[in-house]
Amino acid sequence: MFTDFMHVFMPAPTDFVTQLIIFMISIVALSKTSHIVIDNSVKLARMTKLGELVIGFILLSVATSIPEFAVSFSALLSGDIGISIGNLLGSNIANLGLILGISAIIVPIAVKRTVFNRLLTILFMSSMIPLLLLTLAEVSRIVGSFLITAFCLFSIYSVKKNITAGIMGREPRSIVKKFLLPFKFYKSIAMLCIGMVGVMISSKFVVSSASAIASLMYIAESVIGATVIAIGTSLPELSVSLSAIKNEHPKIALGNLIGSCLTNLTLVLGLILIFSPFAISMHVFSTLLFFTLSTTIIVWYFFTTDRVLDRREGLFLLFIYIIFLITTFGVELTVLEILKA
Repeated sequence: MFTDFMHVFMPAPTDFVTQLIIFMISIVALSKTSHIVIDNSVKLARMTKLGELVIGFILLSVATSIPEFAVSFSALLSGDIGISIGNLLGSNIANLGLILGISAIIVPIAVKRTVFNRLLTILFMSSMIPLLLLTLAEVSRIVGSFLITAFCLFSIYSVKKNITAGIMGREPRSIVKKFLLPFKFYKSIAMLCIGMVGVMISSKFVVSSASAIASLMYIAESVIGATVIAIGTSLPELSVSLSAIKNEHPKIALGNLIGSCLTNLTLVLGLILIFSPFAISMHVFSTLLFFTLSTTIIVWYFFTTDRVLDRREGLFLLFIYIIFLITTFGVELTVLEILKA
């Protein structure tokens, strides 16, 4: 048994090491360029006062979802649909299981009743989408259009309920700051463009190297996308969340994670389905959809009990994420055994 396992999972050393190095460098580059995009998006929001408005919350949710969109879209163009959809669903599981779990372990997260009611609505939308996808045999442009509409409704709801992005704050307005503002504004725009180009280039290398690794190791691309790549593309959410916790704003970390999850399931997945040249069978991703739905419901349940996510519940979310990793690779091993038989 061990010999068979090693035979399957030990590809040609030279090719594997080369692709692994490319993948690791690409993930680091993707993380760094994503930080540039997010940081300069926040700076522009501060300068234009968008950070004080509802659009700031939507902007932050979209900005932290840029790595998922870049990787998923690059994978779609390369025909690696498993990486594309797997990355999106795996990122959501990582956001709620891994990152939110770690955040709650560091600092328990409590929410007020008003925020709690808004939170329930967003979590409800986030749980209905994977449930819908589980009931459909195939998804196409029609479903993509529906998801884009859902994102628009989410944005309208954010405006109506005045959900802001308090982490952004306000840009100081001293005389020196006012004098330097035009320079800083155009510098941020330039850095934002550079960051976007870097994200697109690095995402291309992430997809190509991950696809090669999956092929060499005889692992489904969806597994690589939902685990290793998903953790890499979730690093911006982790950074924003830890920054919020460091500045004693754990509720901002919660809002960012849940907003990013809904953005992934609506805007990003909707665009992927609209641009996909063919309908996509969701049965292949049933395990990922199940864990996406489960983690969302668990988070919803924790907050309905006492409106607090404490350290014990954070540990449980982290445990669920570990179970997800074990299950995902366990199913893959079972499939390989069946194919070999």
